Amino acid sequence: MNKDAPRGFLAKDLLLERKATLEAMQRSSASPHEGSPTLTNKSASSPLLRIPGAPSSESSPVLPGGRSPRGNLADEDREMISVLDRFLADKKDETNERLAKEEAAWDEVEERIPDVEAEEQAASGEVEELESTDKGKERATLMPLLNTIVPQMKWKVRIFAVVNRLSGKGKKADVEEVLRREGGFRWKWEIFYIKTGKEDMAAAVKQKVIAERGFDWVFACGGDGTVSSLVSLLSGTGIPIGVIPLGTGNAFAQEMKIPLNWKHAVQMISRNHVRRNLIARPVDVMEVGTRYCMLTIDIGIGAKTVEDAANHAGMKRRLGVWAYLISATKAMAHQARQTYQVNVDGEIQEMVATEVVLCNAGMVGVGHDIRWGPDIKVDDGKIDIVFIEADSVADYVSVIKALGTGSAQNNSRVKYLHAYDFIEISSNEEAPVAADGDVLGTLPLRVKVVKGAVNVLLPKVETPGQVPLPGPVADK
Repeated sequence: MNKDAPRGFLAKDLLLERKATLEAMQRSSASPHEGSPTLTNKSASSPLLRIPGAPSSESSPVLPGGRSPRGNLADEDREMISVLDRFLADKKDETNERLAKEEAAWDEVEERIPDVEAEEQAASGEVEELESTDKGKERATLMPLLNTIVPQMKWKVRIFAVVNRLSGKGKKADVEEVLRREGGFRWKWEIFYIKTGKEDMAAAVKQKVIAERGFDWVFACGGDGTVSSLVSLLSGTGIPIGVIPLGTGNAFAQEMKIPLNWKHAVQMISRNHVRRNLIARPVDVMEVGTRYCMLTIDIGIGAKTVEDAANHAGMKRRLGVWAYLISATKAMAHQARQTYQVNVDGEIQEMVATEVVLCNAGMVGVGHDIRWGPDIKVDDGKIDIVFIEADSVADYVSVIKALGTGSAQNNSRVKYLHAYDFIEISSNEEAPVAADGDVLGTLPLRVKVVKGAVNVLLPKVETPGQVPLPGPVADK
């Protein structure tokens, strides 16, 4: 079972707290308080956030049917959030069942896998014994055979591991101990710890890994933000990245079918390396200025959710994925439709949406196997742009259900475009932009498709475009 899944009583408490808040908001709307604070966008066209009942010189936007986006908000939210919670609970049960099967599969594999290190050490002992004897002829006969059986004895792979102590599981993870146990004498590593967020990880990677070429692999031990930062640094270098998920959402690990149990992720790399079954799989990235993004770029509600979660870091640490769901619910209640000018590979058109998502990967990342689209892949050579039109929480529940069941392409509130070279998006209204969990700024935005820019360590599978790992580097 997934030990990090939210407990039932936590979800119940969150909903009860939401209920009380909504009732207070409804009472406030009946008797407004003079001077209530109002936070508005720099653009005068639509507010980012408004406290119900606060005075305003602007008229609220009217939705189809003459409804106000905040009219009867409490009753609608209470019912729809309840439906959404039940839906996410069902998806969580499915995920937990899958993770339980994964745990059982790993246990079964561990029982059947022979003790490789013991065999190698035994063979190494035989080599040392042969080298200490004067029987040169016997040594000359057996040495080639031993070198064939134990090719890793004279070689080590050099690993630069970045461990983010600020990520969800990073504080307690004893990464060095697991590397020692799984890598044995086949791996030689150096660990760079991120403990305060002020460490200059980029400078260390540029100097030691890229400039000096002192390492063969880089391990990203953290969440999606850690992986994204290393992708930006290593794109185009050919140096493979091993993903060790220690974060909250771990969307990229889910996308690449990497075990969410971080110890199993290390074991996956180690044991496939021993069996020469490890490859460096090339994946695409999205280039935004000097930055490379591997998952999604969000415009609108997604960006506001990221911004709100970043402003409440304590809630994110305590509640995990639920912190994003709470922030998203707040953003849904205050987002109106917006018109975007979109240039896809030179074809210009206007699109109307409440949320826009540029997808390199399909996984939404809330831990419930929800995808932006069934055919979105990290190595398909394109960016999928998702436009969502939702005027109420009920509309968003409908969209989330469609995404969770893989039928979003049949939902009238979801539209798709595909970019194979570049995409440009602008709007007459200000709109926030976030990429891979970090706020980037506001529109306009230009994104370029970069195919096969970075390599990820994965077990060998029969798919085109695989890149064999280079031969081991001599231990100096």
